[in-house]
Amino acid sequence: MEFSTFFSDLKSSEIKPEASIDKYVELLKESVDGLLAESTSREVCPSCESKDVLKSFEKIGFMFSRCASCYTVYSQQVPSERNNKKFYQQGMARKYWLNEIWRTSRDVRQNKVDYPFLDWVESFVGLSSIKNKSIAEVAPVSPGLYEAARSRNYDIKVVGNLIHEEFSAEALPSNDVEDYEAKRTYDILLLNHSLDRSTDVNGLLRWCFDHLSEQGLCFITGQTSSGLDALFLDQDFNALIPPDRINCFSIEGFQKVAESHGFSVEELSTPGALDLQNLRALKKKGEFSSPFFDYLWDVRSDDGLEERFIEFLQFNRLSSYMRTVLSKKNV
Repeated sequence: MEFSTFFSDLKSSEIKPEASIDKYVELLKESVDGLLAESTSREVCPSCESKDVLKSFEKIGFMFSRCASCYTVYSQQVPSERNNKKFYQQGMARKYWLNEIWRTSRDVRQNKVDYPFLDWVESFVGLSSIKNKSIAEVAPVSPGLYEAARSRNYDIKVVGNLIHEEFSAEALPSNDVEDYEAKRTYDILLLNHSLDRSTDVNGLLRWCFDHLSEQGLCFITGQTSSGLDALFLDQDFNALIPPDRINCFSIEGFQKVAESHGFSVEELSTPGALDLQNLRALKKKGEFSSPFFDYLWDVRSDDGLEERFIEFLQFNRLSSYMRTVLSKKNV
């Protein structure tokens, strides 16, 4: 199993302005009752199926548990597929997110998030052959990755579209949108945080396995629960915002659930760049304190230390951003 590192000058404030995120969270709070109206209870970890819980906590109306066995963090309540789809495709919170967060940071996201995602795919598939591959982005909530792929002339479709209907109509040609019932396979599947918000992790992974060609590759990104800031901040982890994050896998948890569906894990990396940024921002606001990091930032004067620390996190899969490549080669 391979891993990779990736160094980026991406700043959290460039793609997630604090004031806009605060407003988004307020709109989310207004949506919780509708989202959870037909929810089901989840009593086992979605990764390892353990019932043992290390701790539980509440976040924006959702109750979360951290699995005592694999450290995956998951929501105890799972919205119905119908309500989840309505939230993403018609909800005011998502409309605000696309207008005020995604659209205003569109260029930065394309250059520092979407294109690097495609560069990663091309490094596995090969630049010369990727344009001959059938590609599907699965369950996207914004059109950025699709637009970036189209700009490189990829043959890409969108399956299980969750983009708000006002943006979807503008960004996606109808003949590029397919549903889960389509009886075809794809050479490449792209899941950009799709598992994080999935109301049926096992069902989505089964669909991916069944609709991936025999030599195909599945590229997945997600938020991890076993990274530095996720473990230090726990319930205060700022990326843990439901329903966008109701499944936050640990590295061990993700590998277990992927392999349980017949996948071989070709790469599992945590090339995150924001762990220290997130902790430092909270420290400046007086919302995070640690003797170790107080010493690191307030006493040490080594300009290269933080860069080497990030390198350490990435080399040891200890960052809170995950990307992985799955194949069917063990079948």
